[in-house]
Amino acid sequence: MKVLKTVAVIAAIVVSAGCSRQAVGVDEYLIKGVVRNIPDSTVISLMRSDGRLAVRVAQDTVIGGRFEFRDTISGGAVQFGLCSFGKGFPNNILPVWVKPGVKVTVTGDDNLLLTWRVKSRLPEQKTENDFLAVQFPEKRESQVYAVEEADMLRELRDLGGEERRAAWRKVDSLRRLCKPLDSIANHKVLEYMRTAPVTTKWLDELALHAMMLSGGYGKADSALVYELYSRLTPEDLKTRQGEVISATLSPRKVVRVGDDLVDGDLYDTDGNVHHLSEFSGKYILLDFWSVGCGPCMESIPEGNELAREFADRLAFVRLSVDGEKTWKIVLKKVLKEEKSDCVEWNEFKPMGAGLSASYQVNGIPHFVLISPEAKVIDIWTGYGKGSLRSRLLRHLGSE
Repeated sequence: MKVLKTVAVIAAIVVSAGCSRQAVGVDEYLIKGVVRNIPDSTVISLMRSDGRLAVRVAQDTVIGGRFEFRDTISGGAVQFGLCSFGKGFPNNILPVWVKPGVKVTVTGDDNLLLTWRVKSRLPEQKTENDFLAVQFPEKRESQVYAVEEADMLRELRDLGGEERRAAWRKVDSLRRLCKPLDSIANHKVLEYMRTAPVTTKWLDELALHAMMLSGGYGKADSALVYELYSRLTPEDLKTRQGEVISATLSPRKVVRVGDDLVDGDLYDTDGNVHHLSEFSGKYILLDFWSVGCGPCMESIPEGNELAREFADRLAFVRLSVDGEKTWKIVLKKVLKEEKSDCVEWNEFKPMGAGLSASYQVNGIPHFVLISPEAKVIDIWTGYGKGSLRSRLLRHLGSE
């Protein structure tokens, strides 16, 4: 009898320990994943966005079809995302909302990430799931092609010559197969939005489709996009997404070569407000950039060199499009490695709003050269070694 009691006590302790481990503290979140047909050792990454840049905050390895993320968190609901950079996965991020004290379960049957099911008691997650659900079955089919494309892009890094060109042709053909499927899925989302409540997710989607429209995509749905735009209240238009939507669908004057410069409130790392007009009588070179852009980062040394060389005639103004936190962290690191001779400012507006809208920033790095008379004299996008110098010398000449 004593032995039986001892066994019972041990069993109770084991069960209690298991339950304790599954419990979620009031100041933490728990994401538990159970997936089938995913090889052990597959790495799942937990991502979080700061403005334009998605940053990996944690990763876990699938063992026995399971993975888990647990950490402390404060405040309200926060959006994370799940992805895998390994072979056999698409270049997609599955949205997952977390909140202190909330357990989230993720289940899936294969490697098609956006088909995984996310469940929790958070209303933000339900909204996310509803928007994703209307895109099927087309989204599932496009995911199959997306996996092939992602694997091909990974292989491209090690290819050269004709092999590389052949691989790019394969990527292009896969994208052509995806395009009509994605168009149908996008249309389904817009149709759903006609009756769905206006939430943060709703505004995010309209901002995305508005920017797609301005870039020449989704023209068949333009009337529907403008119809949805008419649903926005004055309060909606004041949001971050509302600014982008309004700037895109009801844009202020677009600046072209020969036009007067457009100015705005620009902030340094201490929060002080500045304006381009401070450099009246000088050439101004605007550089719209982001830490997530390789060519942007590669241009920093050449930009510093030119800023020093033409300091008496040129103000080299680097305008980050990153969120405040990311911008300050990266700038601190850059300044530690190499002193910046450029002016480092941020408008703290999303891409598609503010000066990025006025100067038609669709890709980065994006450069705008302004004359001492405050006229725009050149606009271009992209960077290659020596390209900044050659472009500037056309207008400023040599010393």
